[in-house]
Amino acid sequence: MGAAIFLLATLGVSQADVIAVNILEIDQLHPVDIGHTVPTGEMSVNEVDALNLFVWSRTVTRAAIQAVNSAPSPHSADDCAVIVASIEGSIDPDLTAHVCVVNDSGSCQITLGEAEDLNRYLDMHLFSHNGQTLRVVVAEDAAKVLDLPVNYPVSFNVIFDALRVNGSPLGRDYIGRNLAQDDANRAIDAEGLAWANSDLINVVIATVQDWEWTCTPRRGAEDFLSSVPRLGSEDFVTTVQQNILAFLDTVPGKWSLDFQTSIGQPQNGIAFEIQYGLCGHLMFVPAAIQSVSEEPIFA
Repeated sequence: MGAAIFLLATLGVSQADVIAVNILEIDQLHPVDIGHTVPTGEMSVNEVDALNLFVWSRTVTRAAIQAVNSAPSPHSADDCAVIVASIEGSIDPDLTAHVCVVNDSGSCQITLGEAEDLNRYLDMHLFSHNGQTLRVVVAEDAAKVLDLPVNYPVSFNVIFDALRVNGSPLGRDYIGRNLAQDDANRAIDAEGLAWANSDLINVVIATVQDWEWTCTPRRGAEDFLSSVPRLGSEDFVTTVQQNILAFLDTVPGKWSLDFQTSIGQPQNGIAFEIQYGLCGHLMFVPAAIQSVSEEPIFA
């Protein structure tokens, strides 16, 4: 153990360089609720990881902390380019990262590119054990969409909005949380329901993944509605509908399907939404499934 500590000291690398994080701003077109006021103030790494962050922003936060922890400490201005490269190697390809060392006056300058808007945006301070503070900004970069191109969905984010079983709403800690696909599948499968489980979530995500998307140029954030991915949107919606209904045909009972994020007071029902990044835009598919029979339906 002593030799390992000596080697780390010789290399000037700390295994846990980041001791606190302050999220200054987080947006998805508009400011979002992460279960805490923003700016958050200094929070431990574990406290930040427990926030209700979107999948993409949790990935960015973890990637930034790992990149800083892996870089030599204390960090110089030259290290920032290395940290940026490390962050961008672990996050969505249409996101651009910026890093600078905060000076004694408490600031450092970051200038966003013309194609970087507030579609997805995260600004935070990372505090090191040696007293240094780094500012990390990650923003959606529309210029990358056509350069790469990024014509496939990324960062699937599942939110369960409501769940009713046998006439009663179920209160669960995961309701309203931003969940990665695997976490969402584990949570809903634990309910033991034939009509609401990982097969339902996976069929929607698979439909999105399998669609042949084509990105189109975007001149600015104001062109969002006129430049969404070209797909024959009615055909896509119909395909999602058909695939969900095909799943429901395999389970007991009669069901209705609506593209919304709420349900009334059915005997059984679930409302959820699946968000994802695509072609430099934030996209989502909402779904509300409700029983049309008043008879209890058991798993």
